[in-house]
Amino acid sequence: MDILNQEQGVLKAKQQFDALLQSIEEHTQQQTRIDRVERSLFADLQALGLTLLQTFATAAGAGDQGEQTTLGERTLSRSEKPQRRWYRSVFGKLAIWRWVYRRGPKQKIEHAPTDARLGLPHGECSYVLEDWQQRLGVQVPFVSPTNPSNLGWASLGGCGIFGE
Repeated sequence: MDILNQEQGVLKAKQQFDALLQSIEEHTQQQTRIDRVERSLFADLQALGLTLLQTFATAAGAGDQGEQTTLGERTLSRSEKPQRRWYRSVFGKLAIWRWVYRRGPKQKIEHAPTDARLGLPHGECSYVLEDWQQRLGVQVPFVSPTNPSNLGWASLGGCGIFGE
């Protein structure tokens, strides 16, 4: 774990949160329309969430288990340098740098300790993002107005889609 990077992430998140509070004060003084405040809040909260998620991923460490590690009966070699893995979350896209292990150069990755530690999906999209995509793409068009069910996003606010 890179403590300096983690501390920098926490500091950045605190600064973003303070800026968010300042923004609300300014919107209040300017008597801004609520829809504009909502859009601004959503964007600022996404940025804050991305900073916090990146800080969390950094705290998980790079997964260095030495130059070689054993998986079952196989001996795997560490990559020459940390490998980047993209992760797309509901907050945005972030890079996760981690060591990976394989039987030899240019072979399939067989062990990625950081991926396992974080429970990363096989693809780039987070499980939460995949869930939201499925709910919005499949369930929302076919939801009954009398039984909207829990679709996340507070059932999309109960607006219009469900005849409410």
